Amino acid sequence: MEYRVNRVIKLRSKPTQDSPDPHGRVDPDDIVTIIAGNNDWRKVRVVDKFGRTHREGFIKASFLIEKDPIETQDEKTNEVKPTFALAPFHGSGKPLTQEILNTVCEDLHIKEAVVWAVLAVETHGFGFFENRKPRILFERHVFHRQTNGEFGSHHPDISNDNSGGYVGGIKEYERLEKAIILDREVALMSTSWGIGQVMGFNFQSVGFASVEKMVDAMIENEDKQLLAMMNFIKDHGLENALQRKNWELFARGYNGAGFKKNDYDTRLAAANAKYEIKRPDLKLRSAQTALSYLGFKPGPVDGLRGRRTHSGLVKFQEQAGLLITGDLNEQTEVQLMKTAWK
Repeated sequence: MEYRVNRVIKLRSKPTQDSPDPHGRVDPDDIVTIIAGNNDWRKVRVVDKFGRTHREGFIKASFLIEKDPIETQDEKTNEVKPTFALAPFHGSGKPLTQEILNTVCEDLHIKEAVVWAVLAVETHGFGFFENRKPRILFERHVFHRQTNGEFGSHHPDISNDNSGGYVGGIKEYERLEKAIILDREVALMSTSWGIGQVMGFNFQSVGFASVEKMVDAMIENEDKQLLAMMNFIKDHGLENALQRKNWELFARGYNGAGFKKNDYDTRLAAANAKYEIKRPDLKLRSAQTALSYLGFKPGPVDGLRGRRTHSGLVKFQEQAGLLITGDLNEQTEVQLMKTAWK
């Protein structure tokens, strides 16, 4: 069976990470054949896509994936385009529960309004896109730094000394997937994830053995996203700033030294004042999440009732054959949750 690597890596002379790499690098379009196994490592033979060079050495097993037909050729440009399946980043997209929100408030000794303030500024308070993928932002300057600028000359849109290049929303996955082709692990570490927008390179400080494990959790539900944010706050000693509502100190520690550029601290203060008056209704918020996933467009998933949420409920009730009221009654709630999470 033939394999390929999931990122650009070095072909080691011995099965250790610090071994010399006299055989150069292995690219995702090289053909890899396993000769023998050695615990976490595989002795392999590597042939380039043109069949010209043959090399032997060692690669970590975690970098190898089965090689299905992985490329097609564009007839007009003769450009070889990768078509292998990338991680879909899809999960259940389950919304936040009161139990975990209570846990975070108790552990950090803060009120719900403070939590919602941080979430509102980071992601408008919701950790998934409508397609159930976690909200992300790919940071090209982090990718550039983590790869020592190796890809900067050919891919300045995803590897650059300067931050930026954002396309926003779901389209950020296009940038991430382009980076994954070059270096999957670093690409995941160069991305902020979920409701609290925790950077992947923080995986250890938020309680995960690897960035892959962290991303798996971010994909699963908002509860795990929020717990990761809590762990980051605790690891960086920012809980006291939240308790005292010292928004400038918290903003500097959570968002970096350039927080003033985006008025991060003043936006936090304003959001906190808003949520001290009225907090999201988690039951309604879960209904909005379900309506969003099912294509009923309830507006922002914010736990606050509005015209679009009413309209979404009416359309769902009509489609489900329920009494049309526009209200989230028990029958509607049960049917909505059942439909969205079969």
